[in-house]
Amino acid sequence: MSMPNSARGFTLLEVMVALAIFAVASVSLLSAQEAQIRTDSKLADKTLAHWAALNRLAELQLQGNFPDIGQGESPARMGDRDWVVTTKIEGLQARMCVASSFLLHSRARALGMSRPL
Repeated sequence: MSMPNSARGFTLLEVMVALAIFAVASVSLLSAQEAQIRTDSKLADKTLAHWAALNRLAELQLQGNFPDIGQGESPARMGDRDWVVTTKIEGLQARMCVASSFLLHSRARALGMSRPL
């Protein structure tokens, strides 16, 4: 019994080409998703580093007195991670404080100014 032309199915070659196209699209989507996950992780590290530096700047401002000129390091805990916050204080009439937070390869820098009291 012969089938009409409109009722024929796909040939094996057509199915194989469709599967190949689907496989290439799937691989490219997975690699894009992996890159997004890596970027999100780095962004989270930079955000936590920035917050640790800003916390140190807030601590310096809350001391109420002029911070001494120089450079120092202090430990900080942010996001269940240990950070090292480096502060560099410069200036004569007004103090400028640069705070940097470091965790492995992640870095963030926050600038703040203290005025004379």
